Order: sequence, then C-alpha cells, then structure tokens
Amino acid sequence: MVTRGFTQRITRDSLPYRLYAATTDIALPPAVQRQILIRGRRIFRSRAVFLACFMKSGSTLLSEAFDALPRWRQLASVNLDARTAQVPGRDLIARDWASARSHALYKNHVPHSPAVHEIIQSFQMTPVLLVRDLSDVCRSLSDHFDRESTDGPFLALEPDQLAHLDRQNQRADFIADLALPWFVHVYASWIRFQNAGHPLLVLDYTDLANDLKGSMESILDLIGLHTPASAIENAIASITLDPSRTRLNIGTAGRGTAYLEQNPAVASTIRRLIGYYPDVDFGPITRTL
Repeated sequence: MVTRGFTQRITRDSLPYRLYAATTDIALPPAVQRQILIRGRRIFRSRAVFLACFMKSGSTLLSEAFDALPRWRQLASVNLDARTAQVPGRDLIARDWASARSHALYKNHVPHSPAVHEIIQSFQMTPVLLVRDLSDVCRSLSDHFDRESTDGPFLALEPDQLAHLDRQNQRADFIADLALPWFVHVYASWIRFQNAGHPLLVLDYTDLANDLKGSMESILDLIGLHTPASAIENAIASITLDPSRTRLNIGTAGRGTAYLEQNPAVASTIRRLIGYYPDVDFGPITRTL
C-alpha cells in the first residue's frame, strides 16, 4: 500500500517516483487504477475534495487540518516543482487507489479549465475555492519573497532581480503588474464555473484566520459528512502545535489596507485588471479598494 503522503514528498522526475510509477503501471494500468479508486470510494463511502486556491490564501493550513482529521488524507495531484503550473495529473490521482478507504483533499493552485473540469467530474470530486483579498495577496507575496522564495508558477523572478526592483522602488508595481493577473484569472474562471450552475463553495482567507473550525465544517457539510466537533478541534490543535505545518506566517487579514495606502498605484492596477471581467463580481476579493 502507498504510504501516507508518498506522492506528496516526491516529484514526477525523481527516481523513487519513476520506479513507483513503472511498477504500478505494470501491475495495474492507470485505467484499472482509476476504476479501483472510484469503486473503492463508493464501497467505503469516501469523499474527495478538490481545493482550488490562491497562493498565500491559507491553503496549507486548511489542507493540513483536514489531513489531521480521522480517515482523511491530503494527497498530491500535481508535480511539486515550485515553478511548475499546478495542473492536476490524472496519473497521480489514479494511483491513489490504495487510499480509497480514506477521504481525500487535493490542493491545487490552478484556474478552472475544461481539463480540470473533466478531472473533477471523472474522479467525482467536490470543488472548493479558497481566495484572499487582492491587496492582502500583494502584501503577503512581498513578504514571501523576503522570507521564503522568489519561485512561483505565475512569474519569473530571481533574487538579483528582486534586489534591482527594490533599488528602483518597483517591487509593488512588479507584483501588481505581473503576479496579480494570475489571481484575477483564477478567481474569474472559477466564478464563471459557479455562475454556469455548478456547485462551488467559496471560502476566504479571513474565514480561516477567524474561524478555521467553521470553514472545515462548511466543507464537511457540503459533502454530507457528519464529523464530531471534538475531532475537528483535536485536528486543529495538533497542527497548531507545529507552526511549520500551517505556514500561516503573519496570519492577519486586512494588512492590504496599509499596503494600498503606501502603494496607491496598486489600487489603480487592481481596478484596471478586474475591469476586464464585467460579468464577474470581484467584491469578495476587493473589499479594501
């Protein structure tokens, strides 16, 4: 049986994954794996959640909290290379047949697309969208570049380039011009999916920061699972003992207001970007404008 988190700790280019993939493909072709997974989940009445999320939206906190719940696993559906767009891989999901007894949460920083839609339907997943106010995103990305990494799937940025941007006082403009279009695209694509009549639960970073238990209960209610409050509370307690698991960093919503005051041109850029989508309500992620 695949050990917990096996496909989360390795990439598709690694030797362990290539050996694992070759072995399982010989023993069980991907199409057979998929059928075993789907039928196994029906037999064990397990559920699968597809968490589409902004970067810097508290998605690690939410997914780790679910991973700490009894009979839940956080599973990988993407190559974990930080610079690779997180398009879910059918082969990775199919190989989770060994986890059919458990409920699963797949976290993906990805916009909606026909390919993503087909995977959600094929593997009978419940989609959830996790977002954050765009001004808060700008502030958090800036902190991320300083404290963690400049790597990302939506822009090309090197440490030397960041230093140059800072010397030219262009960091805020760089983030607004080149990073924010990805967030706008992700949000618009999923809201259009919802507006087309598809069920979609939308959660906000503030929901997690203020009431993680309530956010988890919203997802559990959506998929029809009754989970004792004590189990949720114990799961949250277990991950908060190890801050490295949550990666919540500052963990304060609303810091974007001060960011916009310091960088007024960013507000103009946000208004221009969302103006290209007159059919989409951006109110939930532009409250600080």
